[in-house]
Amino acid sequence: MILGWQKLYRNDSMLVGAGALRWGHAPLVRARNSMAEKKVKMALPSGQIVDGVEVPVEETVERWSDIKLQDGTSLRIKMTVVSAVRADNDYDPLGQPFYSINMTPVIAVAEIPEHLKKQRSSN
Repeated sequence: MILGWQKLYRNDSMLVGAGALRWGHAPLVRARNSMAEKKVKMALPSGQIVDGVEVPVEETVERWSDIKLQDGTSLRIKMTVVSAVRADNDYDPLGQPFYSINMTPVIAVAEIPEHLKKQRSSN
């Protein structure tokens, strides 16, 4: 299942969608911001390093994934988008620019069974 994205590209171990960035939603269309573009380097799926432009993230929906381990532990995990970069002059066969998304994982322990916790010594 491709989560409602029109197309996926692989870049620096991240999957990047062209089109809708939120599952089940149409792409957001807004007027372009007139702020100066920050030039950066980015890697294409081929591994080639090219010029890119940092694109401010205007909106993101980051949902938690709930994971239950066999030992009874429950974890909550999500990826927080830090920044996005668009290739300056490199395009896929359909003429769409490549994107690289920088993300940070957020992991929260929701529940740990008592038998896995370290026993506190009483003083």
